[in-house]
Amino acid sequence: MLEIEEFKKLNNLPSFPQQIVKVLDRLGHTSSLDYNILKLIQFDPTMAARILHMANLPLYGYGARVDSVQQASGLLGPSVIKSIILTTPILERFGVNGNYHSNDLDFPKMWIHSMATGIIAGGLAERWDPLNANFLCTAGLLFDIGKIALAVQYPKEMQAISKARKKKKIRLIHAEIKTLGLSHSEVAREMARAWNFPKNMVGVLGSDPLAEDLKEKVIRQLARTVTLQSPFLLPAIEKNSAVVGLAKILASSWGYEDDLEGPLPMQYDALLDSLEKTQEDINEMEEDLRKFVAFQIDESFPGESGS
Repeated sequence: MLEIEEFKKLNNLPSFPQQIVKVLDRLGHTSSLDYNILKLIQFDPTMAARILHMANLPLYGYGARVDSVQQASGLLGPSVIKSIILTTPILERFGVNGNYHSNDLDFPKMWIHSMATGIIAGGLAERWDPLNANFLCTAGLLFDIGKIALAVQYPKEMQAISKARKKKKIRLIHAEIKTLGLSHSEVAREMARAWNFPKNMVGVLGSDPLAEDLKEKVIRQLARTVTLQSPFLLPAIEKNSAVVGLAKILASSWGYEDDLEGPLPMQYDALLDSLEKTQEDINEMEEDLRKFVAFQIDESFPGESGS
C-alpha cells in the first residue's frame, strides 16, 4: 500500500522532451510571453501544474490565490517561466526510456486526454460561464494529475492495475484503491494542497464527478474534506466538477480516450441535468469545439487527433 505523504513531497512531474524544447525555443526568440508560448504551456498538464504551484508560493507574495495557468504565466513573466521549464524533468528520467506507448500505459494518450478535457472544459465555460473559463480550462487540464503522478512514479503497479480494471470491468479509481490503498483523485487533492493551489481548485481535483452510486458518492465526498472548513465553496465545486466531468466524457467520446482509465461511466445526462443544460446546448458548439481540440492536439502531438 502506498502512503499519500510521498506525493505531498513531489516538487514537479516530467513532460515530453519535445514539449520542453518547443517552449524553450519560443522563449529564446522573445522577451515577453506571447500567445504561442502560453498555448504550449496551458495545454501541457505537468508544466501547467508546476507554473500554478510556483505562482502560489508565498515567495511571490500575491494576495489572492492564483487559480489558472493563464493568470500564473502573466504574473510570473518569461524569465521565471524559462527557469521552470529548464528544471522540468523529462519522462526518460523516470524509467520510461522513450517507450511512451504500451497497451496499458500510454503516456501520450494521458497527455492528450488531459489536453482535450481542459480545452473542452474551457470551451463549455466560454459559453456558459465566461468569467470562469480560464479556471475551468486549467482544472480540466490538471484533473488527472494524480493519475499521471501514479503512472510516472509507479508504472509497473499502474500497468497491473490497468489489467485488473479491464479483467474485472471496474473503474480505475476502484482498482487503485483495492491495490494501492488510495486513488488518483486523492493523490491529486493532496498534491494540490501541498502546492498551495486555491481551495476551489483543490476541491475540483479531489472530486469524482463520474460517481455512479452511493458508495462512490461517499468516496467522492471524502475527497472533498478540504471544503469542510469552507462550506460556501461546495456549490461552486459541485458545478465546476460537473463541467470537468462532462468534458472528460466528451473528450473520450470524441476519440481522446485514455487507455489507462478506459471507458468512462456514462453520467452524461445526469451531469447535463445538474448544470441545467441540454444536448442542444452541446450541439450548438460541438462542431467548432471539436475542430479547435483537434487543431491544438495536432500542434502538440502530430497525427494523434481523435475521430
